[in-house]
Amino acid sequence: MSHLSNATSGFLRAVSLVLVLTALAPVVGAQLADLDFSPRQLDADGGASGGVALQTNDFGLAVGNAFPPGPGFAQAGLWSFDGTTTLLPTLPGHEAGNGRDVNDFGDAVGESYLVDLSGPFPTFTPDAVVWIAGEVQALDGLVTGGAVHLDLLEAHRISNDGVVLGLGRQAATGTARPFVLDLATGLSQDLGSLSGPMSGTAFPFDRNQQGVVVGAGFAGAARHAVRWVDGQIEDLHDPAVILGGVSEARAINESGVIVGIADFIEDGSQFETATVWVDGVPENLGTLLGGAGMSWARDINEHGTIVGTSSSNGSSVHAIVYEDGVMTDLNDLIDPATGWILANAYSITNDGAITGDGFFGGGVHPFVAVPDGEGGFTVYGEGSVGGAGLVPRLRGQGFPDGALTLTAVNGAGGELGLLTFGSGTGVADVKPGSALQNLPLLTAGIPFVLTGGGPADGSLSLTATLPHGLVGLTVNLQAILRDPAASGGLAVTNPIELQIP
Repeated sequence: MSHLSNATSGFLRAVSLVLVLTALAPVVGAQLADLDFSPRQLDADGGASGGVALQTNDFGLAVGNAFPPGPGFAQAGLWSFDGTTTLLPTLPGHEAGNGRDVNDFGDAVGESYLVDLSGPFPTFTPDAVVWIAGEVQALDGLVTGGAVHLDLLEAHRISNDGVVLGLGRQAATGTARPFVLDLATGLSQDLGSLSGPMSGTAFPFDRNQQGVVVGAGFAGAARHAVRWVDGQIEDLHDPAVILGGVSEARAINESGVIVGIADFIEDGSQFETATVWVDGVPENLGTLLGGAGMSWARDINEHGTIVGTSSSNGSSVHAIVYEDGVMTDLNDLIDPATGWILANAYSITNDGAITGDGFFGGGVHPFVAVPDGEGGFTVYGEGSVGGAGLVPRLRGQGFPDGALTLTAVNGAGGELGLLTFGSGTGVADVKPGSALQNLPLLTAGIPFVLTGGGPADGSLSLTATLPHGLVGLTVNLQAILRDPAASGGLAVTNPIELQIP
């Protein structure tokens, strides 16, 4: 047997053992807090003089708010992880912009602002926009049906299939309303707000591929975390646990885990701390200082890693990572000699890269903090459409010299899957429109059963610690999923490459 075959055999035995163990006990994910990070200045090329990176995709692009190098208002900024800055254009006649999200194809959404300087202070009037191939378009002009009564003001998220989540305004009453817009069909939907005592404005913040939206519902000073599922809005503010009057849901992953903030103290102080909701049940994540300060959870990836910010009694703020019950200061994971103070973490990719803003060189700059390690995962290729029109996804986090986490999402819950291992990128159809892209295969594969029970809420999460002695190995992974709602009864995930240096 060749050296490659021996190494591969050891790899497969390790993963097989872990799969058996994960059926018996909860999975503990690969710990980013066990790694060192290298912060990179996203605007290092001088294309901007500072800014905030608000959201990122899994292919090395971040979007946010950028300060132009010369005079002028802030613009929407698009940065590649290698430090290339692109200032995204505004609508004709507009002077300012803001970027909020970018999908895996590089399409971005946000706002373009008309600035009025006639008063004592500038006023900014927003239009929700999308940037496709760098060209700006107003979302209002793309609506062909549905909630045509809304003026679209803000665009918060864009999915890979071109569904935009944002905030609009009823033309007749001026009331703010959350919306979704399908760019492929031009149909928009008014999501509505809470009824009864919480009948005020509702603001959306995030949407997963399964169409679950999270945000906040307002009535006067009260602010409650909410989610929209199948057109129905649900109040997530459990007064038996969240004793204060404030909560807010900021992000949701494909497994339905929600993160945000809540006030767990019944004293009217609005003392917000980072919060996670699992199956609708809130949990206080605390702060870096224990009982002191405040904290905010802003994003969660498919492996359950949470990022955000923790403050020291409101005076200083530090970017944080939260994993398996432990909150870690991201600044403790970087070399102090870099000169960075990482203030806010706003997003995290599925392979662990974290974006936000921090203090560097006397200014506020957007950063990406990338885990240090040899090897790791690279996503390549596309999966095929499964139940509910969703493409199942396979992602990896961690490095070969430590724990590796594999996560599959958006499969058919309760159905069988097969994790395949290949040594190349050869392609062969398993059915029309669904192709394995990791040929030649190295083994018959490892079977598993997805958790969940719906047509697209099935998931798999497993962790492997590879045996010592595996060197110079590349393994390509892809999963075949049984899916009764898919054409031909099958779907495949995207392939990923694991490099073991």
